[in-house]
Amino acid sequence: MEDLTDRAPQVLLIVAVLAGAWLLWAMVRYIRADRGTRVSIRQAMRVRWGWVRLARMAGLTVTDKTPGLLAQITAQKDTPAPRPGC
Repeated sequence: MEDLTDRAPQVLLIVAVLAGAWLLWAMVRYIRADRGTRVSIRQAMRVRWGWVRLARMAGLTVTDKTPGLLAQITAQKDTPAPRPGC
């Protein structure tokens, strides 16, 4: 555990550099695009950010009742395995 806390600043720095590079790439791509492509990029961002809400409102969602990994791991050995839909 001590080794992990010693390396946390380096890991955070790497994550920040990667996120910054991705953001810079996206901005350069947007700036270099022509007017019609910029409109398409903005529309694609709106669709990506809003599709979950739209799908729920349109009734296109299904609830997965399969027990999660934590429920399967923490299940008692003397009890039956959790069933889907419970």
